[in-house]
Amino acid sequence: ILPAVSKLKVRWHAGFYAPLLSLHVTLLLRVLAALTGSFYLRQDAALGNAATIALFLLTVFTGMIVACKPRREISARTHSSSNVEPHREAHRNA
Repeated sequence: ILPAVSKLKVRWHAGFYAPLLSLHVTLLLRVLAALTGSFYLRQDAALGNAATIALFLLTVFTGMIVACKPRREISARTHSSSNVEPHREAHRNA
C-alpha cells in the first residue's frame, strides 16, 4: 500500500521474510498464551508484535532507500593499443 500511496519505489529483498517470520512466531505465542492463560506470555508476545511492526517499517524504508539509489553504470571498455593483447595488435596491423 505504501508504494502505491507515496508513489515511491520499494525494492524487494529477502529481508522482507524476517518480519513475516517474526509475526507468525509472535502470533503463535499469543495464541498459546491465551490457551494456557499466561498473562505474561501474552504481554511479551504483544510486545513482539509491536517490534515486528517496527521491523517491517524499517525493512520497507530500507527497500525504499535502496530503490532510490542509482545503479552503477557499467562503462564501456575503451580499447587502446596499450591494453590490447599483442596477437590482436598484430592482427589489426595486418
